[in-house]
Amino acid sequence: MATTSATLPPLNRSQQAFVAHIRGRYHVAGGVADSDIANFGTSVCTGRKEGQSEDYLTSAAMSQVTHAPASDTRAMVRLAEADMCPAYLPEPTWHTVARFTGHGDTFPPRPSRTSRFTIRGGGNWVLKYSYDCSGQPGGEGNFTVYEDAMYNANPSAVAINRVDSGGHGSWHVHSDAGRHYLEILTECPYKITVAQKY
Repeated sequence: MATTSATLPPLNRSQQAFVAHIRGRYHVAGGVADSDIANFGTSVCTGRKEGQSEDYLTSAAMSQVTHAPASDTRAMVRLAEADMCPAYLPEPTWHTVARFTGHGDTFPPRPSRTSRFTIRGGGNWVLKYSYDCSGQPGGEGNFTVYEDAMYNANPSAVAINRVDSGGHGSWHVHSDAGRHYLEILTECPYKITVAQKY
């Protein structure tokens, strides 16, 4: 880790936690001051605030951290994100990732596939839905939603299967980043919103 002669103010609590984690997990050369380690963490947080990816930050960190494999450098970046960045980054807010609506006016209903949407970061997201089957014969109908149609026999992160007059609800998904689509089977009008906090 490169050293600097700049005089920094006393370390705050989050910086101290980051320094302790780095020194506790990695061999740090004797000439590297706590302020140098904290400065490294600050640079990670600045990059995150500017929207830089973890891959980019890991690559940039390689120029600051010497004699460390990429896996260790990535772990250092993640430590900085956990220990220091919450104080630098704005509070996450909900963002709409995708919206899907349908009339469900075909009978018998055929599965419909939505366009793909991208879940970022740690992969936590929520699917909010509403549907109205009261106009169906008998006043009830089926509303089924799966994610990625259980492609390659992978279990779907979403498994909604209801038969009633209608309703609304939400389905929370965790650790599911990447590109996804929904497969919907219903004869009823519906609205679906995919949202994520970041």
